[in-house]
Amino acid sequence: MTKSMTWNAEQYDQSFAFVSQFGATMLDWLDPKTGEVIIDLGCGSGDLTLQLVEKGADVIGIDASEDMLELARAKAPKAHFSHQDGHVFKVAQQVDAIFSNAALHWMTKPEQVIASISQALRTGGRFVAEFGGKGNIGPIAESIKQALQAHGHHEAASYTPWYFPSISEYSSLLEAQGLEVRQAQLIDRPTLLSGGDQAVEIWLNMFASSCFQGLSAEEIQKLYAEIKEHLRPSMYKGGGQWVAHYRRIRVMAVKVQS
Repeated sequence: MTKSMTWNAEQYDQSFAFVSQFGATMLDWLDPKTGEVIIDLGCGSGDLTLQLVEKGADVIGIDASEDMLELARAKAPKAHFSHQDGHVFKVAQQVDAIFSNAALHWMTKPEQVIASISQALRTGGRFVAEFGGKGNIGPIAESIKQALQAHGHHEAASYTPWYFPSISEYSSLLEAQGLEVRQAQLIDRPTLLSGGDQAVEIWLNMFASSCFQGLSAEEIQKLYAEIKEHLRPSMYKGGGQWVAHYRRIRVMAVKVQS
């Protein structure tokens, strides 16, 4: 089954600003220096790209969504941007560091991504990332699967657009490509979603639309309603507040060999 994500860049920027806000603390792990060449891999709408530029780095923002890059260019005009698939991205010369926030879990062939990261980094270069870890959005993913299965969409139910590894799994992949892990954490981060009582629908539209490709609008609306009711006991906190069960991997590695 061939599916792809499409992004509503403006809505992402408005409703999911917390993604960049949480990821900003990873800049301390990166510790960017003035004049360093740094890739922002999966730069999205450019909030953290701009922060890297403001710290004096020469930044290359890479993203697979041209709509996201359009917003990023407007926010960080001093950065350089490249429309590329993160699995197989390339740069003209090796860089000092690669930073990534909330993007790697959308790249479901991690061996390819890490090979590209390793090739792009100079020896001694740093890789710092935060992304979804094992168990991330577990209740949401399970509710989507159950709803699709219940309506006979078995092929769709077997599809997942995300990659959520454990620390040990991801560390092994990094080490196989010459990247030595220096720090790693798996953290629970319950996150209040934007949108009030429509928060679940907004989240599904933004982050899980590919799970429902090929279905009619009427079918999707019905599935959304069932998923929402299934999630209510675990995610609804009253007063229009829905809290998602986010879990994040944070990792810092150094390229020690080619």
